[in-house]
Amino acid sequence: MIMRIFGVVVGLVIVYGGAAELFGWLRARRRLRRVPGVIVGAVDDNPGPGGHRKAGRFRFTTDDGRVLTGVSSASTPRGPRVGKRVTVEYDPARPQDADIAGVKTLKLVLSPPLIIGGLVLAYYSAFIWDT
Repeated sequence: MIMRIFGVVVGLVIVYGGAAELFGWLRARRRLRRVPGVIVGAVDDNPGPGGHRKAGRFRFTTDDGRVLTGVSSASTPRGPRVGKRVTVEYDPARPQDADIAGVKTLKLVLSPPLIIGGLVLAYYSAFIWDT
């Protein structure tokens, strides 16, 4: 019984995370601005023991002239090359949440399968699992 409840809760948490990402992007997409930026460094994004990943630190100028620095939510083993020109997407209401163009699109593509997987896990745990 406890495993069923745990499965339902985990499934619903997965659904919530995927839905929040998807609907947040859909709400902000009309306001998103695209501006040029540049990679100015890398930040260690260590996922666990033995893992060495680096996320790009980028700098961009908003439409109102503010120069901001952000860290990409995507990371790679070697990290991006310093000086590389990138396109940055940001919401003028929340420029601190800016990211490199394409990263949020990847998250958008992954959100529906994540939501479906969470629903399947919750349904399976609630109605099918016999333990």
